Amino acid sequence: MLRASLAVKIAVLIVVVLIIGFGASTVLTIQREADLLIEQNKVSARRLTATLVASIEGAMLQERPDVTRTVLQELKTSSPVEGLTIFRRTGDEAFTDLSTAMEVDKNAGLDKQVLDTSRRWRGRRARRRRTRCS
Repeated sequence: MLRASLAVKIAVLIVVVLIIGFGASTVLTIQREADLLIEQNKVSARRLTATLVASIEGAMLQERPDVTRTVLQELKTSSPVEGLTIFRRTGDEAFTDLSTAMEVDKNAGLDKQVLDTSRRWRGRRARRRRTRCS
């Protein structure tokens, strides 16, 4: 009878050690995978940011704020990006009005088509705001 209870105690001890070992291994693996996923998301966000910056720089060097505005609008509405806001040096949100386009036109001269496109975009945006508020 003593041998039976000793065998049961050893079996219970083995089961407890296995449960603790596998539990700890599972927790560590989940934690490691979560850290890896977070790092992959950071890398993906950095790549998206670098692409966006290059796109904006290219459009602005070509004096095409209308292209930049379209790209930003598309990213805001149809991508997994939750929030995207670009600010001017003054702290105002960029690409929401024509002030930068007018300044560039004054200093360097913008193509008339670019200004017309920007004005049409501005008008459509104002109409959308009014219909949403109504």
